[in-house]
Amino acid sequence: MPDNESQPVSEPAPSGITRTRSVALKNLFLDPNNYRFGDHEDYVAVPAESIASDDVQRRTTGFLLGDSNEGIRDILTSLKKNGWLAIDPIQVRELSKGKYLVVEGNRRVAALKHLQRRYEETAVDLGVLSPEFFSAVPIVIYEEENAAQHLVVMGLAHISGKKKWPPLNQARALRELITKHGWSEDETCQSLGLDRNPLRLMLGALALSDLYAKSEFGDQMTTDKFSRFSEVVRSPALRNFIGWDRNEYRANNPANLERLFSWFSRVSYPEDEEGSEKNRPSEPAINTSSDVRELSKIIEDEAALRNLDDSRQLSSATFSSSQIVESRLGECIQSIGDSVNVLFSHSGKLSAEQLSGVEDLQSKLRGLLAARDRQPMVLGTPSERQPINAVRQSHFSEISLDVYRRFHSLHVDGLRRVNLFVGANNSGKTSLLEAVQLLVCQNDITALLEIAQRRGKMHDDPPPGWLKEQVPAESRISGTFDSIPANHATVVIRNEINGEDLDDKTGYLTSIEVLADYGGLSQESTTHLFERRDRITRYSASRVLCPAVFSSPFVQHDPEFLATLFAKGVEAGVKGKVVEFIREHLDGAIRNVDQTTARYAQKFTRFLVEHESMLPAPDLAQFGDGLQRIFYIGLLFAYAKDGVVLIDEFESAIHFKLLRSFTKLVQELAVEFNVQVFLTSHSKECVDAFVQNEYRLEDVAAYTLRGDNSDAACYRYAGEQLATLLDGFNIDLRD
Repeated sequence: MPDNESQPVSEPAPSGITRTRSVALKNLFLDPNNYRFGDHEDYVAVPAESIASDDVQRRTTGFLLGDSNEGIRDILTSLKKNGWLAIDPIQVRELSKGKYLVVEGNRRVAALKHLQRRYEETAVDLGVLSPEFFSAVPIVIYEEENAAQHLVVMGLAHISGKKKWPPLNQARALRELITKHGWSEDETCQSLGLDRNPLRLMLGALALSDLYAKSEFGDQMTTDKFSRFSEVVRSPALRNFIGWDRNEYRANNPANLERLFSWFSRVSYPEDEEGSEKNRPSEPAINTSSDVRELSKIIEDEAALRNLDDSRQLSSATFSSSQIVESRLGECIQSIGDSVNVLFSHSGKLSAEQLSGVEDLQSKLRGLLAARDRQPMVLGTPSERQPINAVRQSHFSEISLDVYRRFHSLHVDGLRRVNLFVGANNSGKTSLLEAVQLLVCQNDITALLEIAQRRGKMHDDPPPGWLKEQVPAESRISGTFDSIPANHATVVIRNEINGEDLDDKTGYLTSIEVLADYGGLSQESTTHLFERRDRITRYSASRVLCPAVFSSPFVQHDPEFLATLFAKGVEAGVKGKVVEFIREHLDGAIRNVDQTTARYAQKFTRFLVEHESMLPAPDLAQFGDGLQRIFYIGLLFAYAKDGVVLIDEFESAIHFKLLRSFTKLVQELAVEFNVQVFLTSHSKECVDAFVQNEYRLEDVAAYTLRGDNSDAACYRYAGEQLATLLDGFNIDLRD
């Protein structure tokens, strides 16, 4: 119930209230332990036996009145103008016979006592309030003392009500209900009409403020810092930085926690050899909640954080951050896109002068592309993200598709360097490769969008409504990656969340959320889809397990990515090995394959073949699909060094007589570049080739997918086992 007579609000009375009566104002005692005082510099806890003492009551009255009665000015005005409004009763519990402690209504009682004293001393004008009221104040009495119920009564008024306590005091009251009185979070929320998220936010911020109070900077703890701790707990990026456990309310990265606390505090530096203090600023680098939000934008940029350590200036660190630059560039592009959409909508109204302006802008944009010597990314260009582990000792040993498209509870274990998946049409082979890609890419939403485009065989950005339909309502994928202690990786994808954080929901269709976790690093991302508007994507962070590339015979890579593949292949010597393989097994007259844009538009990457009998050098596209596919697959391995290569329909367009030699080349490249390979096949000859190519049989595992939906099963055959079956029974894994 709000403690404000000018705007009384009636709340349901809590259990434990059983009697009403009227008592003299002198028999009502203010509560010196009220949670509104928790952040007051002069507050000290008062034992029950001292509550009624004159000194305690005078100090409590001073807390409530404030300077020049500012703390009760609104109530004084209401009492004089309206008299006593009985809508909101004073709630009390009995201290001793005839004496009562005010549970709810302390400000109103303090205002009445102030008026009574002034009236008795100077006959101050009471307005419409009768002086007889001081002898008969209506109260509601708790029949029995119940500290938890006491807290609920106050919480209804000052946590979920309109007359709120400072956030720090709210959090302390909530925590007392849970830790001291044994209430669950759900019980606390239900009793106070709170949602669970703000409850956990306040509890987390309080736990973080307690950690700060115990740190070397604890003597600098002030109430105003609580809002900064709230922002830290609210930010996924900052939670990741300190390793915040939202269930246990603790930080698992003490080094980064201490670093964060130092930015919130004045710091002192040791003296140098000459006995003078180092010439470095010592004032707090982070002073407001908005500073914390700005910090969250650069928290993954270590260079910017080092700048913050040295300069103690957030603005300096922000300007030095490449992440901020990238974010602002993205905002610029978003703004341009929004403006272009408006122009399209009103294109018929553009004047000749305005059209001339559009042409000028078009020239500038073309110049921008020329300056960067690149084209916008289209389908097939994997996102180049930083791996979580800089050095990787191994790859996937197992993967589980808990829920992904047709699969439910499918477990694939015993993974090796080369993993071959076979099965009938529509058995889910491609879905399994997609699941691996999503797990590798963690919260990178571009991987999810690429999969949808690939399934739709689209090169351009697909319509948002269509895209919404292609992403399943929920996907859950997990696996074991690398040999570190915390090597469990998970990805959870949800479609059709409500987008409640959007300010403008015009044309809103859905929000796709990706939650990823690996080695204690939790990452989140959300993309919002709209009709006739560009999608909006937000990341807490974005790091992958390792490099990954997906190759399919049904969708070709875009020119820019092909140029990247080619450059890495040349640098690593892969191109020469692939060309040598083609010359030996397909066309002995081929001498080289090189990249060119000379005949075509800039960055329209083509490959010219140096051939003994063909002049001028022909385009690679003039040769068979099999030769082209071998060339492109061979280039993948340098790009995915220490990572994963995913190849759908491996044998597509490749003559069965080449499979044995080509599978050996693939395995050699996988070993050379430390790549784990996942591939699908419809061909018995392809399976046989990996077993019979006489190269590292111990690196190969084959899997047969059978069944459908929840009955789907995966049967594993180690390379050595498969060789025995082929030799003795000529087994066909497709059967």
